[in-house]
Parts: sequence; structure tokens; C-alpha cells
Amino acid sequence: MKTLTKYQVYLKKEENYNIPDKPLNQPQQVVDLMEDIFNLSQATQEIAVMIAVDCHMKPIGVFELSRGTLNQGIMHARDIFQRAIMVNAYAIFLAHNHPSGDSTPSDMDDILYLQLKEDGIRMGIPIKDSYVIVDENNYTSIPEHMEEERKREMKEKGIKEKPIIKRVDENGITWI
Repeated sequence: MKTLTKYQVYLKKEENYNIPDKPLNQPQQVVDLMEDIFNLSQATQEIAVMIAVDCHMKPIGVFELSRGTLNQGIMHARDIFQRAIMVNAYAIFLAHNHPSGDSTPSDMDDILYLQLKEDGIRMGIPIKDSYVIVDENNYTSIPEHMEEERKREMKEKGIKEKPIIKRVDENGITWI
């Protein structure tokens, strides 16, 4: 005979924050909220955090995901999406700080973002953006940084981007 255990899963509220009842539709809003709640600019170790939002892009919960060392941290998809599911998140924003004062994403930041982005797509909880934050005025969007790097490399190699068809209708083709 084997024993089967019945469990309960629940969220524990730690603190409440009074915030504007507005959607997060600008990067500065997201960064300011993360800085206000987690004080990332004062941390001496890497801290990974998350804001969960509803379908109107309004915050419904915030989480500290991990604390690392001076120059590295750990984020795992299981931990991120478990929290997102528990608050019934429509989407999430991720961020971590760089205590070094350099907001440039590392290669590992880029790789982790791409992996988590794919996981979010599979889970039906997209990552709206992911930031490296030094302070409220010094931050970098990891996907934007990756796109800038891609364009720079293509330019250096003399590769021209092919236009992408955005829409085909009775008026013709609209290009991006």
C-alpha cells in the first residue's frame, strides 16, 4: 500500500502597496514600480523580480523571484510561471538589477530571456518585457537591446533587412 498526500496551495500576502489604477503601457512606469517596491538600485546583489498584470495591463501582483550574488542570479521558468498562474496573470514583466552599475544585458541575460519568452508562449502567459535595472533612470529592455545588436551586426556585415509583409488587402501590400 502506498500513501497519497492531499495538499493545499495558497498565496501569502506579504504587503500591500497603493498604486495608480492605470495600465502599465510605458517602460518607465514598469521600472518605476519595480524600483519603488523592490529598491533594486540599492541592492548589493542581483535580485530578480516580476510584476503580474491582468488583461488590461494593470498590476495584480509583484514577486521577488530570487536573490543572487554580486554578478549573477538564478531565475527558473517553473518558479516564475507558478507565481503567474497563482495570481491568474494575463502577462508578466520581469526585471533584475546589475549592482555593477552597467545596465547592459549580459549574454546570459539574453539567453535566459529567449528561453523564458518561449516558455511564456507555451504557457499562454507572455513576457511583455524584461529589464536590467540600475536605477529609475538607467535601465535597458533586454529584447530591445537584442534587436539593436542584431541590426548592428547586420549593418557591420553589409546585410540589408528584407521588408516583412504586414498586411495584404484590397489596397495592396503594407510593408513594415
